[in-house]
Amino acid sequence: MYHKIALKIFLLFAIFSQAAACAAGGEIKMNGKLLEISVKCKDDPKCEFTGNDVFLEIFITNRSDGNIGYPLEFAKERGPSVTLRDTETKKESQLSTHLADWDLKTEFTVIKPGESVKIDWVVTDDELKQFGGKYVDITLEVSLSDEIRVNDKKVEFNGSGSTRIVSKDKENGQ
Repeated sequence: MYHKIALKIFLLFAIFSQAAACAAGGEIKMNGKLLEISVKCKDDPKCEFTGNDVFLEIFITNRSDGNIGYPLEFAKERGPSVTLRDTETKKESQLSTHLADWDLKTEFTVIKPGESVKIDWVVTDDELKQFGGKYVDITLEVSLSDEIRVNDKKVEFNGSGSTRIVSKDKENGQ
């Protein structure tokens, strides 16, 4: 009987010790307040769809007062998570990301306070026309989820930004 009690106490002690060790490792969860994600259509502030592929610029901006390490090359190779939402029908589609060299996750680009880095991405015309309407009227949401470095500590970052892509003909009422 005493052996069972001693074993349970030992197991509880081991669990609490492991939890304390993990907490001391400095892994922190965050909700994106240090970094901001914004999405723009390259060379087109209106983001008009003309029947061709749409080239995006995804900016990751440091909104903190310290340097942040971001695995930029990994993110560029893998790409963002992209959700397309048809504005009229509310139908959604999740575009797939690419395979990336896993070793790039540990190579960090320093983003200084107030500065941005950029990921160029393309969404094909077929992806934008997939909802089958006469016009394209899409809300495009880009999400990034990566382990970043803040003050030499690992931090899980999740952030998103969006833009709207509308057929040029629809905007002009044609």
